[in-house]
Amino acid sequence: MRGLKSKSDSPSIVLDWNQVKNYFDIGEPQPIFVEYTFLKKFDTEHIKWSEQSIIPGEYRLVEVGCEIADRKANGRNWDFGGAPDPVLSMYVNGGFVLNDGPSKDSFEPKFRPNRVIKIIKDMILQFDFYDNDLMSEHDQIGKAQLQYDKIVTASLNKPIELVVTGQVKRAWMIIAPIS
Repeated sequence: MRGLKSKSDSPSIVLDWNQVKNYFDIGEPQPIFVEYTFLKKFDTEHIKWSEQSIIPGEYRLVEVGCEIADRKANGRNWDFGGAPDPVLSMYVNGGFVLNDGPSKDSFEPKFRPNRVIKIIKDMILQFDFYDNDLMSEHDQIGKAQLQYDKIVTASLNKPIELVVTGQVKRAWMIIAPIS
């Protein structure tokens, strides 16, 4: 819109020269008016503006969640009440980052660490889940992992599935832009 100044607060889409003169103040230099004509109808895929891809940089870790098997690997209940008290430990490239929990008596805990993490090339995120026991050693529930190449193919603000082992049946994380 070089050379054009809208006469209203919001610019208008114009279809002919008379509309250009009606909706815009024309200054120097004179605008070039272009008219487009479709020669053929094209079926195109719509751009999904709400989905944003992940590139290296800083993001907010909003949620880490998992689904835990009903029993330990040895077939016993997790705790006296049945459900475990899960704790989350997170590591980036083997280095400790955070602990969160416990989540009391839950087979489907959702941790909300609200922590800034830096996504870098070739990184590996690892999540360890433990059953927090007061009277004995904590029981390992399982692990979940995510590598850089899977992170950058995911979308922001949506669950990213993790690769799981042990008694973790499913795990995910959600990251969002820092705001």
